[in-house]
Amino acid sequence: MEVFQMPVRRVLLTLVLLFPMALMALTPTGAEEKIRQLLEKSVKRNKHVHLGLLLVHSDKLDIHWKYAAGEVEDMNSRYHIASIGKIFTATLISQLVEQGILQFDTPIATILPDTILDDLFVYEGTDYRNAVHVRHLLNHTSGVADWFEDKPKDGPSFLQQALDHPQRVRTPDDALLFTRKQLQAIAQPGGKFHYSDTGYHLLGKIIEIVTGDSLHQVLHQQIFEPLEMRQSQMLFYSEPADSAATDMLHAWLGDVEVSSHKWLKADWAGGGVVTNTEDLLKYMRALVNYELVSKQTLTAWQDIARFSYGIDYGYGIVLLNFHKFSPFYSKDLNVWGNWGSIATFMFYNPKHDIYIIGAFNQSRYIRKIVSFLMRVMRIVDRAVV
Repeated sequence: MEVFQMPVRRVLLTLVLLFPMALMALTPTGAEEKIRQLLEKSVKRNKHVHLGLLLVHSDKLDIHWKYAAGEVEDMNSRYHIASIGKIFTATLISQLVEQGILQFDTPIATILPDTILDDLFVYEGTDYRNAVHVRHLLNHTSGVADWFEDKPKDGPSFLQQALDHPQRVRTPDDALLFTRKQLQAIAQPGGKFHYSDTGYHLLGKIIEIVTGDSLHQVLHQQIFEPLEMRQSQMLFYSEPADSAATDMLHAWLGDVEVSSHKWLKADWAGGGVVTNTEDLLKYMRALVNYELVSKQTLTAWQDIARFSYGIDYGYGIVLLNFHKFSPFYSKDLNVWGNWGSIATFMFYNPKHDIYIIGAFNQSRYIRKIVSFLMRVMRIVDRAVV
């Protein structure tokens, strides 16, 4: 995913627009309608955005607001969640840590064979594979390049090749091979944040090796089945438990609609899950309530690296520090969760026990997600002051 950069002009505009909102209280009904209007305007005013899905839930506030806008009417529609899927991979790794099978500081070279690691961590002539720990992969500080977006010195990127040949099946092994042969490591382990889907594929390989099962099997056994996430699957690898589950919604990378592209099989551990907002809510509630991992482990996830200004990345989670974008936001309105490159999102705010989950399914909208989430949180906050 491209590093999110909010231009100074946009920051100032946000301050001007959001300041009046802090002064006016709302009723819950008024807040629900305000959020509906916000979603509909966000879709209508952007010519590249065709649809919008949103679920706002709070057990504490006793609200469960669902919305659909644009070219989608079914609020329970399933969609490709993209990099939100990394939080599932982090959960599976963390469960192995709690079982004593792994540690976050386990060197990955003690698990993964040389056939996988060869040439992935060579930086300035030195091979750093033995210095890479599991935690480095989790928070994108291993130094490994990103198969999805990084470009080689010569020739097209993996993504461009995939878009040029959308019906050619590409696998996680193809992605690792591309990284090994066409890209170079970015830094020494622990030295720099660099978003890397390759790193999450290595985590997927670790899960398969230590469990003896396929990643999608472990995902269903450890998360989907216990939480009754019957609408969820790993695309091209498994099917949802609900045989009546609908096809996934269309999704766009710029002007290209990609939902039928077979290269999506390569997403795998970095973001290959298809589900809906209700299933994601089941997952996030279980995570927040320490049903999937312990409080101690969830705290460890906040071993953060700086993603971009106001945005940090921990173990499979993105932390959005709204107070850094606007002085009218206090720290207790910040959220954590994850998002995907096609403007999918799943975040939680502890103050109001608020879950904000949804999708715009358009990569060109990802840079507006922070502003959108800030507005949703401000509306909710105005309804409970």
